[in-house]
Amino acid sequence: MKKKSNSLNFFLIKILAIFYVSNLYLILGVISSSLINKYVVVDYNSSRGYLTNLLYLILLVCSISFAVFIIRQLIKFYIPFPLDGIAGYKHRYLKEINGNVILSFAFLLYLKDALFNYSRALYKIS
Repeated sequence: MKKKSNSLNFFLIKILAIFYVSNLYLILGVISSSLINKYVVVDYNSSRGYLTNLLYLILLVCSISFAVFIIRQLIKFYIPFPLDGIAGYKHRYLKEINGNVILSFAFLLYLKDALFNYSRALYKIS
């Protein structure tokens, strides 16, 4: 009977870990995307040349990629999970720790207009 109790505890801790990591990704993604929106985003301007606008889009994508890298490193290596080690659970083996879907949502929440404006104009999307 103890075996079932341990596996149930392990399962519950893993579910809590997924919730914990998902919320961390969302919070850090929203914070970093609002900072990118405030300090990095330059509004699309059709009077600038094509190459200049393309470089601004590349700068925006690079800053998002860098923020994703930093957030993933923080969560994976520096922000501890409070229940690590309980019921045999090892937080470093959690597959959902990459958080790409949550980060995409957080970045698109703040940066969708800028990304859409550049993409629409540079790639002639109507």
